[in-house]
Amino acid sequence: MEKTRAAILAAPIALAMLLMVGTGSAHAEPVYVTFVNAGSVPQGSKLVLNITYNVTTDEDSGFVGCWALDTYTKHVQTWEETNGNFYVVTRYDGTFSTFAEALSP
Repeated sequence: MEKTRAAILAAPIALAMLLMVGTGSAHAEPVYVTFVNAGSVPQGSKLVLNITYNVTTDEDSGFVGCWALDTYTKHVQTWEETNGNFYVVTRYDGTFSTFAEALSP
């Protein structure tokens, strides 16, 4: 069985440990705020990361082992907001194929 799957996840996060862009401190405390489909990129933000890659035959595990193989394109974009926070949007577009008699997702 093959189905199309697309999901848009958006989460602003402080990437202080990964991207110390203009903070001036190596000991910045990260602030995590998570939400889904929260809207558009904050006005005045600067695009700092734009990555697209293809994933093939990625095992999709469940409670009783692998139940499907996923093939998708993943697009990750990160914007730095004017207040120093980061806004991240990740998009998945692809398909998955289940195994006959799979016991779980």
